[in-house]
Amino acid sequence: MKIVRKTANADEFDIIKRIKQTLDNYSLPKAELSIGDDCACYMRQISCLDILQEDIHFSLQYYSFYDIGYKALAANLSDIAAMGGKPLYALVGLSLPEYVSIKDVQEIFDGMAYLAAEQKCAIVGGDISKSPKLALAVTVIGKTYGKNMLLRSGAKEGDILVVSGTLGLSHLGLKTLSQNLSTDVSLQKKLMQAHLRPQPRLALGQMLLQNGIKCAIDCSDGFLADVGHILDESKLGVILDTEALPLDSQALDFFGRKSTLNAALSGGEDYELIFSASPKHFNRIKALANIPVTLVGTFTKENVGQIQDLNGRIFERKGYKHFG
Repeated sequence: MKIVRKTANADEFDIIKRIKQTLDNYSLPKAELSIGDDCACYMRQISCLDILQEDIHFSLQYYSFYDIGYKALAANLSDIAAMGGKPLYALVGLSLPEYVSIKDVQEIFDGMAYLAAEQKCAIVGGDISKSPKLALAVTVIGKTYGKNMLLRSGAKEGDILVVSGTLGLSHLGLKTLSQNLSTDVSLQKKLMQAHLRPQPRLALGQMLLQNGIKCAIDCSDGFLADVGHILDESKLGVILDTEALPLDSQALDFFGRKSTLNAALSGGEDYELIFSASPKHFNRIKALANIPVTLVGTFTKENVGQIQDLNGRIFERKGYKHFG
């Protein structure tokens, strides 16, 4: 009897690998860059698509419809940022249940349009269908400067590992919302902003590309998981200095170091940029960056695919999993 493997027991990236193998069996037009990075590139335009599904990616118990629209576009713009790109236009697929009103739909597009206007990204069309649950599928088309792009495969032995902004706040924001935690007002505002209204690092990605950086990824699945994608594509290992990770002092005081560090390492949805840089270029990049960037590790040819700390401890590459 043939054994059928259910997606519930599969790994997201195993599914992606199988899809790629299937497509490779056909004589399809070839893209400059296909499955395996944050965006694809076809005829010098980059593109990405993200799906937000009710009760998987968001809950109407603590998300406003404005938040949902904003975040659906933000997730895509973060992928464009990870390639060093500039967004051009977006297409929106909307699956609507009966309990979502026309006013709610307007609020979704208010949130999306606010961010689109801020980042000069047109919203040009899409499709609407009926559905048991609310879902958004957003596609963004963009471009990069010249022929170069930031790639997961661009890290080199001896490069340093750098991350922008602060890690872990989005996951702690979700924890605060879902558990209805009461925190200091200023911390609450910071956590809600991080989780509900993340800021795609487009200006940073463009600056990195224009200043010779070759490798980047956005921190969406979780820091360890996303660094792991760089290691797989660049065929390297990395030594990570966990003490150097950029953590928020208020979060540390309220949640404690263990919870804050775990959120930073595996929480996901920070939408910061993780990138490699030559050590001699780091100070220049740091000076040019519009937000703080922090050196947190060093790439090595030893122990390919592994993330180790300074004491040789190997980290499990944990992060968000869609299946399993």
